[in-house]
Amino acid sequence: MLSSRWTPTAGTHRSLSRAMQKRISHTKSRKGCRNCKKRHVKCDEQGPPCFNCVVRSTTNTCSLPNSASPTPVRQSKTPPVSSSSELLQPPGLPPLTRVVSASAQSRRMLELRLMHRWSTTTYQSFCSTVYDPPWLQSYVPECALEHDYLLYGIFAMSSLDLIIGGSVVDETQTQMYFQAALEYYDKASESFRQQLSNITPTNFHSMYMFAFMAAAMYMARPLCPLEQRNRQPEGVIGRAAVVMKLLMACSGLADQNVGQLLDVNGVSGSSVTTTITAIGNVVRSPQYLGSSTEEALARLRNLIEADAFLNLGRGAFATPSSLTASYQNAVRWLRVSFGMEAKYNETVMGFCLAWPALAGTDFVEAFSKADVMAMLIVMHWAVLLDRLGSLVWWAASMGRDLVREISKAVLQSKAQVAVGPEIHQSIEWARQQVGLTSELEFDFSSVNPSFMGLLGT
Repeated sequence: MLSSRWTPTAGTHRSLSRAMQKRISHTKSRKGCRNCKKRHVKCDEQGPPCFNCVVRSTTNTCSLPNSASPTPVRQSKTPPVSSSSELLQPPGLPPLTRVVSASAQSRRMLELRLMHRWSTTTYQSFCSTVYDPPWLQSYVPECALEHDYLLYGIFAMSSLDLIIGGSVVDETQTQMYFQAALEYYDKASESFRQQLSNITPTNFHSMYMFAFMAAAMYMARPLCPLEQRNRQPEGVIGRAAVVMKLLMACSGLADQNVGQLLDVNGVSGSSVTTTITAIGNVVRSPQYLGSSTEEALARLRNLIEADAFLNLGRGAFATPSSLTASYQNAVRWLRVSFGMEAKYNETVMGFCLAWPALAGTDFVEAFSKADVMAMLIVMHWAVLLDRLGSLVWWAASMGRDLVREISKAVLQSKAQVAVGPEIHQSIEWARQQVGLTSELEFDFSSVNPSFMGLLGT
């Protein structure tokens, strides 16, 4: 919640939308509707309308190949006997609609299922303090009825939860829910971008919640089985850079609306106050983190002071002095994050997600450009992210994957940089913390080549 100011941009959310529109491979359907054939996606053949057309709001054009147009029902010229429902109609109004269309019913059932999932299960993974469940379970769905980006965000997040949480085991249903997640998020992101210049006391909490959902969804998407099978890996370092910027966007919204967050009569006041109090306690009275973690953080500080990596591409984005200050600030808040995890893990969950904003814009920019020192620091943050992944489904495996890729990338860069023993010790510590093997067993051929280019190897 406490961060340097950083305002979300339309470009960030456009890149996220593009990243989530990757086509999914599928078995061919001989009897699928024309829309699915045109889009080259698998049709469930249960229509018209089919599930995909319901999700895409194209039910009016959903038709099967060579299907005959329905014959219109002849209207009887003789007026039928009035039913009780027709007698209750006020003069001049049409009779009550008795039959809900198949498309509307399918969409309604889908969205009821997704909202039920949010209100019973999904919301729990976003709770940080004991004060969060009431407003996440009840207030957020209520706000979603007025703000469509939040409504679609809930549907997208719940779709992924159903897939990753194991409630959906059928292959066809998995594909349906994954497609629904992509479609709903695309709609949510477009609507959200349109509101970024119009943040008010009325919509702030909805905007804030969706900004956080965007980061969570970007972490969760690679966990989907369909994504793992059909999408080329983009590189965990690149994905982490996007996640960090989205988390900064979320903190930027909070920073610009602190008054509403701290309002004791507001929905988030008690939760935010609890978090700020805990941060103050950790900052004023640093807790001993154990010899292993204390030594790991001391090594990072020594590396910064030794000026070992400042000649690596720094001129592209900052001066040496500002980079040094950026590293030191990032490590300072990293220690606070470890302290929060050690002392308040059961009362303030997930504080490590605030760390990118606390580390600052210059630091995140350095990491996104594959600065070696920045990557080493982020590798230590990934240890906390891995621990969070054991508590919330959408963060599972990202911390471990990030440690794996960063450690390989840093060691691969030793052709250009004199990698000393402290670097090996830092890498070894991080890998052990997340359950990986020794760095001596690395296979460098698996490192994403785009980041090797940035490292100058």
